[in-house]
Amino acid sequence: MWLRSEPASAPFDAEGVSTAYDEEVLPRLLKALASPSPLIVRAACSTVRKLGAAAAPAVPILTAIAESPLPRGADIQQEYARMDALHALGDILAEIERVRQREIRLKEDTAEQERLRREREQLLLDAERRTALAQAEAQARTAEAEATRAAADAVFEVRRLDAATRGESDPKVQGEHETLAREEAQLDPTLSLLLQAARDPDSGVREAAWDSFGGLQDQPPAVLEAARVALSDEEPAVRRAVARALGRRPVSSCS
Repeated sequence: MWLRSEPASAPFDAEGVSTAYDEEVLPRLLKALASPSPLIVRAACSTVRKLGAAAAPAVPILTAIAESPLPRGADIQQEYARMDALHALGDILAEIERVRQREIRLKEDTAEQERLRREREQLLLDAERRTALAQAEAQARTAEAEATRAAADAVFEVRRLDAATRGESDPKVQGEHETLAREEAQLDPTLSLLLQAARDPDSGVREAAWDSFGGLQDQPPAVLEAARVALSDEEPAVRRAVARALGRRPVSSCS
């Protein structure tokens, strides 16, 4: 394929070709590239290179122009047409490669964004599972503690009722109570007041009374018996106060 030279006076509307950007521009440019006139080919090359990747169908024609040897006695316009075809071909191929690279990056970016989205969803799911497990374990521990306290309260209540029943029906126990009552009447006034407070109807007063004892190891039998009875108190707080008093060392023995 090559072009024949035309007289310089041949009419040619280069501006009309270069500005014909409509829906039929590419077919018209392809037709112009196949023209035997080097001037028309040059104008078509100048226009088609502006279309970028959209001018891909022109690549075979531009390649043929660029690779065809010049005929013997070719004029300067034929050489220019060949050079213009090479330049247009380079621009179009470069733009096609840029578009291809953009598409690759877009696909990679989309895949990466999808991977990150899935990772975020998995992290959120794992966090929700860990939170739910921790809440379930906490609820189980709370229920177990409540069941243990309820069982202890039931045991204390049974013991209290049993002690009360045995105290009312056993003459020996009644005698022991009378002995303790006589001993209590002979107690130090401070201890006597504390024992009275330890039997107060208000559980808060009872609790405070037992917390006031500095230690029960060396206390008189009346106080120890009162502590034994109070260990079956209906209020857990009172029972705990008695246990604390039993665990404390007497103030006099501290150094």
